[in-house]
Amino acid sequence: MKENGKHTFTDSDIRNLPPMDKTRDYPAYKEAGFGIRVYPSGAKTFFFQSLLSGKF
Repeated sequence: MKENGKHTFTDSDIRNLPPMDKTRDYPAYKEAGFGIRVYPSGAKTFFFQSLLSGKF
């Protein structure tokens, strides 16, 4: 699942991401700016970050 500090995701990989004591982001390996955020409650969301005019 992990390569160079970033992740490739399968359905089972996402289901098995454990909740931590604080929010944790898992950036995707092949898709720049994309990843999965895991909250302490165990909830998981997808996120995408990009620059607009050089700013987040």
